[in-house]
Amino acid sequence: MARVRVYNPGLLEGLVAEVPDAEHGSTAKRKDGESPIKTSTQLARAKQKQHLKDLEDVRNRRYERSRREAHKRETEEDRKVRENIALQGLRREKKYQDNFSSITEGRDLCSRIKKQQDLEDEAERNKKVQQFQQWNQEVYGKIQGRVAEQLETTTSAQITRRRNKEFDKFLEVTNTKGAIFRDIIIESEYDPLEPNRNSIKVKTGDISDPVSRVLDKQREEVLMLASKEQQRAAKEYHTREVLEVTDWGTGRIESTPHGFFAKMMAKSDRPPPTEPNPTFKSMVHFDHYHHPRNSKAAVDAEFPKGRRTTLNVYS
Repeated sequence: MARVRVYNPGLLEGLVAEVPDAEHGSTAKRKDGESPIKTSTQLARAKQKQHLKDLEDVRNRRYERSRREAHKRETEEDRKVRENIALQGLRREKKYQDNFSSITEGRDLCSRIKKQQDLEDEAERNKKVQQFQQWNQEVYGKIQGRVAEQLETTTSAQITRRRNKEFDKFLEVTNTKGAIFRDIIIESEYDPLEPNRNSIKVKTGDISDPVSRVLDKQREEVLMLASKEQQRAAKEYHTREVLEVTDWGTGRIESTPHGFFAKMMAKSDRPPPTEPNPTFKSMVHFDHYHHPRNSKAAVDAEFPKGRRTTLNVYS
């Protein structure tokens, strides 16, 4: 026996009621004895009710579908919002970690630099202390020891007799001569520099100064390849080469390269300029006794006004 699923029972009853009788060829009456007119009215009402019910079902299904879609959209939006909030939190955390890492690296760099500077300062301080100790022992200590040795061999009475002798000699010369000049010394009569020659002197040629060790080493390396004349010249005291004072006198300056150059410039065939060179012109006032004071003209002459830098478009 086959089964059929019925979705609209009212329509099915109407169809069954209107089925004609196969033997008599007329419409069969319902078992309950109702008339066909009444049955059609009931069918129409049933159809209308079913139609309303179908519309209600459609509205309910649409409502449920829209509610589910709205709930789905709301859930999706909530998920996106939560994901966005979580992503922003991760970005803020990453930015904070990056900034904190950069600050930590900067602090570490500063600490390393400070540590390196402290080590260099400590090394430089130790170097200076060691250098001072070496200088105090090798230079100052030796010189002080040699000076002390000479002082130990000389008594205060000897120093007093020598000073009194020099004072007597000075008084004798000042009483016999009219005047004594410091820049004119006649050694046969009186030498005021004699006490300096009799002062304490020590030799320092064998002392090696640790402060100038680098310069001494460089000079020794240069002298290893130099000739004997260059070695002797290197041991002398070097100064800036200038013309000797005794060569400035008339009759001697002409024999120097400076005199020959002056003669060459004086014998030039070019005639002297009639007007002074403007590049050699000086605005400096050399008269210190008649210098203008509180004068605007003097200030304007020494510091003239500058030129206009912009054009006057209204003129």
